[in-house]
Amino acid sequence: MIQNMQDLLDFTKEDLINTDELRSKRIFQGHGGHSNEDILNIEKTIGVLPINYKNKIKEYDFYGKLIGYFSLYPTKDSHEKMASSLISANTEHGILSQDFLKEQNLICIGSRPDYTVCVARQSKYFNEDQIVLIDDEIFGNENNPRPEDIQVVADNIEQFLLIIGNLNQLHREVDDDESNYDEKRDEFINRLRILNVNEKYYDFWKLLF
Repeated sequence: MIQNMQDLLDFTKEDLINTDELRSKRIFQGHGGHSNEDILNIEKTIGVLPINYKNKIKEYDFYGKLIGYFSLYPTKDSHEKMASSLISANTEHGILSQDFLKEQNLICIGSRPDYTVCVARQSKYFNEDQIVLIDDEIFGNENNPRPEDIQVVADNIEQFLLIIGNLNQLHREVDDDESNYDEKRDEFINRLRILNVNEKYYDFWKLLF
């Protein structure tokens, strides 16, 4: 089980060795985050970052890194740096409208097929540092989103990383014929309990398993 950031680094390094998948070449590997100057440049453009997320991108560089189907950076750009990726995704170049992001007080930080991953600032909708997944079904209807289009899935970025690390680890253990699928899904839910993930997030994670 992946219980902390070191466990996550160890797993992704092992995963890199044990798979020939092309996308594994960019899997999350660890240290080398952004400087205070980088952070100032980001915040000058898109506003103050939530503190937990800010600390994590100072410690780790998420640009180009993947965990399973989750991309830890919001856009690809020519600068190949997390700072420019965050700025691009949260200005006029982003997928979600600036009006929507401002109304919800969210910052785009990543993606996976069918979802945009955001981190929340403190607002009437969210607590600071909560991780929110936005369903692609929201596009074109951002002024009147359905409740199911906006899902809180973790209390902060570290908890989110540990969840998706365990999700990916257990996916690797599902048999080719999926005969042990239910067993591994139940184990995943038990791991969420060990990680002190709020039970109100379980139903959504079950859907993603």
